[in-house]
Amino acid sequence: MKNYKQIMLAGLLFSVALMGCSASAVQNQTAVDEAGKDQTASAVLFWREVELPVSYFISYEVSDSSGVVRTISRARDVEGNIYYQTENMELLFLMENGNYVRYNKVDGEFVRQDGEKYRLSYVEELTKDFDEYLDKAALTADGVSTLAGEEKIAGRTCDVYSVTVQFVNFEQTFRYSIDQETGVCLRLESEKNISGVEIDGEEGFSCVRFDTEEIDLRKEFTTNI
Repeated sequence: MKNYKQIMLAGLLFSVALMGCSASAVQNQTAVDEAGKDQTASAVLFWREVELPVSYFISYEVSDSSGVVRTISRARDVEGNIYYQTENMELLFLMENGNYVRYNKVDGEFVRQDGEKYRLSYVEELTKDFDEYLDKAALTADGVSTLAGEEKIAGRTCDVYSVTVQFVNFEQTFRYSIDQETGVCLRLESEKNISGVEIDGEEGFSCVRFDTEEIDLRKEFTTNI
């Protein structure tokens, strides 16, 4: 799979600003201390380059603003076989003579869909939701981030970073738990408040499976094939 190059995450800061106040309010109401220094905290976030292992099985539990939890997974083994699962589909792509054969989960079993064979680009397009999610998961903080310690998630050792973003009367604090070996973010939590009042219903995610060894998708999923 592809690497994730460093690009600035302007969209995140922009969306947070929209939640907190209007653009004009941000421009006109920035707090200034007695020394004339800007007291509005700014967190500059960059994509961190993430190198996924040759074989992996990663699953996240994701919660939305209404509290609904869903699971999204993707796996790849050393043969190049790929597994993908979301709340509304479950797919398996098995290598055959350098291309992929697609299997869909039907009534609890994977069923070959047709005689077509597909290129890797087709598989990447079909599973791109996970790539977009990995883009979010690849966040690391630079600037006003604070290294808050370490924790274990899904058996992996993570550095925990805390980042606070403020816009006038709006404040949001993000906690990123980043795998020390791969740079993948395994947990994102956030808290926000307006004028000191905490707002519930935050989105977030947490990794529930991160395996890099002994991944054999044929053995795990193809007992019926």
